[in-house]
Amino acid sequence: MQPTGNPKEKPKGYPRSGLGLSRTSCLTLFLLAAALLLMFFIWGIRTLPRPIQATKIVVLVTATLTERTSIAPITPTSSPTPLPVATKSLAGKIAFLRRKLTADIRPFIINADGTDMHQIDNNNRPMNWASSTPKWSLDGKKITYTDGGSPATVHVINADGTVDFSASDIGDVVYPSWSPDNSHIAVQVGWDGNSSKIVVIDAKGDHNHVELTDGAYPSWSPDGKHILFQAARDGKSTIYVMDPDGSHQVQLTTYGAEGWPSWSPDGQLIAYSSLVGVGLQQLYTMRPDGSHTTKLTVHGQNYMPTWSADSKYIAFYAYRDDQYAQIYVINVDGTNEQKLTNEGDNYQPFWIP
Repeated sequence: MQPTGNPKEKPKGYPRSGLGLSRTSCLTLFLLAAALLLMFFIWGIRTLPRPIQATKIVVLVTATLTERTSIAPITPTSSPTPLPVATKSLAGKIAFLRRKLTADIRPFIINADGTDMHQIDNNNRPMNWASSTPKWSLDGKKITYTDGGSPATVHVINADGTVDFSASDIGDVVYPSWSPDNSHIAVQVGWDGNSSKIVVIDAKGDHNHVELTDGAYPSWSPDGKHILFQAARDGKSTIYVMDPDGSHQVQLTTYGAEGWPSWSPDGQLIAYSSLVGVGLQQLYTMRPDGSHTTKLTVHGQNYMPTWSADSKYIAFYAYRDDQYAQIYVINVDGTNEQKLTNEGDNYQPFWIP
């Protein structure tokens, strides 16, 4: 029996798939599958672990670091820089003259570290700009100074303040210097360094004295075998050394503007003041033969160096920031300069043995 109808004519109704499903059924299955996938996706996201908040991370890290530090502290790989250590106070005392604003001049003493400054009782003996600072003998038993009178008189007193003797028959005496054995005193006679003389007097008070040479500001060597002095010769002020009797004079400096020589207690160096190259009076040291000069100061006008007993420090007076002179201390190598006084006009320091 032959089929009826035209085989090329499309069937009526919904189209069908190759599985025999209608298009409507296929669409329904597709939508159902999509809905299931969406449900699985949403369920998966909700079951993932939540992220840790930032504040909790900070707390966690902080707690961990604290715990590690308390258990195993960090050890530096190199030693830390140590804090500065206070230097040892300078030993000894320094005598000097102070001119107050009333022009009244009196001797003072100050510790070498700048403490305990006080006036010396000199029984109101007259003192002026030509007076010299009291200077102790090396054994500490006697003190000598000059009063700047007319004529300027040299006085020797005992350490307890009683008078030993005075000598006014020599002339105007300034800048006394004890011999190491305390038996003699070298002095400058005459205020003008260009015409003054170096004279040695007997410290026993018998008024014996010997004129050695022209010159100024004598300073004994520690062994007593030589005397330093400055002298103006051939139009130049230079430093010389001689024997205690005035013989064997040797010139140590040659520039022509040196003065105030002072021998270190250990005998190794000579401190002095000079105008070398800078136009201002600066402090220098040199060896006893005049070699190996070392500059110590660089500012202001600096005068009259005096040594500590251990030869490690030098006291001097200087004009720096104003018209008044102040007392300073410096290491022998020129370092660690310290200002000891701050008022009045202070000069002629002498480090008490």
